[in-house]
Amino acid sequence: MDCKDMRVNKRQKSALGCLTCKKRKVKCDEQKPQCQRCLSTGRTCDGYPVPSPTRDRRPGLLLAVPVTQHLRTAEDYRAFQNFMSLVPSLANFASTELWNTYILQLSQADAAIQHIVLSVGHLVGTTSGEIALKEQQEKLICYHYSKALHALTNDPNPDVYIVLLSCLLFCLFEELQGNCYPAIQHIVAGRDIIFKHIRSYRSSASRSDNLVSIKASSTWNPLLAQLLQVYSRLEMHVAVLEARALNPIARLPLSGFSEREIECYSKVPNRLCWDTHPPLSNNVNDNDVTFPEFANMVDASRYLAGLAAICVANLPANPSNETRPRWRSTFLRPSRQALLLDHWLEAFNAMMSTYTASKITIHDRVHCHILRLYQSCLAFMNKANETGQERIFDENKVIFDLNMFRMTILKSVAQEELISPLFFVATRCRIGYVRCTAVEYLRRCGLEGEFLADVAERIIQVEESNHSEEDETTSFGFPAETSRLRLHGLQPAIGQDQQEMFRLMVSSFPYHPHAPIWPLTVHLPLVQERGFMVKAGACLERALRFEMYPSVS
Repeated sequence: MDCKDMRVNKRQKSALGCLTCKKRKVKCDEQKPQCQRCLSTGRTCDGYPVPSPTRDRRPGLLLAVPVTQHLRTAEDYRAFQNFMSLVPSLANFASTELWNTYILQLSQADAAIQHIVLSVGHLVGTTSGEIALKEQQEKLICYHYSKALHALTNDPNPDVYIVLLSCLLFCLFEELQGNCYPAIQHIVAGRDIIFKHIRSYRSSASRSDNLVSIKASSTWNPLLAQLLQVYSRLEMHVAVLEARALNPIARLPLSGFSEREIECYSKVPNRLCWDTHPPLSNNVNDNDVTFPEFANMVDASRYLAGLAAICVANLPANPSNETRPRWRSTFLRPSRQALLLDHWLEAFNAMMSTYTASKITIHDRVHCHILRLYQSCLAFMNKANETGQERIFDENKVIFDLNMFRMTILKSVAQEELISPLFFVATRCRIGYVRCTAVEYLRRCGLEGEFLADVAERIIQVEESNHSEEDETTSFGFPAETSRLRLHGLQPAIGQDQQEMFRLMVSSFPYHPHAPIWPLTVHLPLVQERGFMVKAGACLERALRFEMYPSVS
């Protein structure tokens, strides 16, 4: 054998380390039939992958290890076969290599992956036959699902690739059952993890704020490159899942608007009415208020405007002068605001169920999604206000994602209507790429949007400068709760020579009723240049009260 052949063989050999060493990311001694490095450390060697014949270039599934090696029962063997039969139809977001080389093979080496695979396999094998047989299948599904969660949560040092692959499989498991919101949560969780993992690469110069714009490096682990591609595609799929998650009767697709529809809407915008409905009182102790059936969009909009006024109203004086933040618990009775927001959504969905495909117009579609956007933001805001804790926003990041997906679609037909929700995301969300996107969209919403974008950028700047490495961090290292601000209003700066300087009135954590409010100086040349001096305060007040604009300019 000449030197060239020896070099070729050496390269081929280095690519065929055992599965256990590959999983641990250590160098394998490649001894057969079992790796001595595994045996010397007391581990079980899971064998070596078998390369596919070079003459057969068709994409196929070539299992590297015997499927029965780690399957203890005939039911699990059938579940594994069910999963293998399902895999060829799953190439929409992931390549056959991802399923074959990684997921199928790791299902024989990693407990978490194996149990998720078997759970999905039992799920797709569920039949509508005898009740006793169906109950047995459901028990197996729950058993393997819980074992997968146990394996992941009890690993003190989980492999990031195992976690990312698990998120994909959990997403698949939920979506197969029509559980779209849990599926979305797994997508967003996986996206957060891979984003943070990519940012941790010191050699990576990428500072992009979304996965689509990040380019894989040739120095990366090949699996990371494939996972980046998969999660980039799934990131854009979230809006589709959200649409599926709505009541099928009340659901309207959020798939964007055609040029013809945009032109039609622009000619006759037919703005929503945001005048508070008179019967809706502002008494927070009145728990008997319910909603009648909505006759039309205007009716629904006016009732929601009244709810917005209640949700953003200042908290009443605290007679006990208590300064501690409020506890939160699922056992606590929901507030009147939360109940009314839920009742409003039920009444709105009932009204939308009366629309038919031939009856609904482009204006109805736009108004439907604008009102659902406002209700979602108000419910989210109210939940944080009830507890006095901004961590609610961190723990439910998917809601910010869903609302931004909705506004990404709506921005082609609406501007002023999106100002308050965009300002809410820009100032209350702490995920960097989401709040920066909200600021970008605000700048496209006229003079009011530009002004509020400047205000939001000042809040972001101060929060990030206040945050230190010693502070408790959230996802991606963005500001901990103790570093955050809550905005209350705007006042001009003192002194005639400081006409471009304003004072934002803010408070810091904890957000109890008597938290001190202090001024934060901000430079706003736009206000002076555009003659917006008198209207600036009213513009910010509208955004803080979560009102739907007509413009104040």
